[in-house]
Amino acid sequence: MSEADLALIKDLLPLLIPIIIIELVLVVVALLDLSKRQKVKGESKVVWVLIIIFLNLIGPIIYLVWGRHGENEEGPYDSGYKN
Repeated sequence: MSEADLALIKDLLPLLIPIIIIELVLVVVALLDLSKRQKVKGESKVVWVLIIIFLNLIGPIIYLVWGRHGENEEGPYDSGYKN
């Protein structure tokens, strides 16, 4: 790695750190929300975990906007018991 590369990394670091922090927070929030839900859109939590982890910044946003809503719209703490 040349000195020009290091200088470029130093210049970009103030921009990259907030983006990395935002991405980590979104991933943690999305994974915690996914773990609490009994149903998600598409019925497969494994697929959502892969989307959240491997699509970087966009994956958690897609899950939080679109994937959270199960087909029956149960809340995250519903037991599934119906009268």
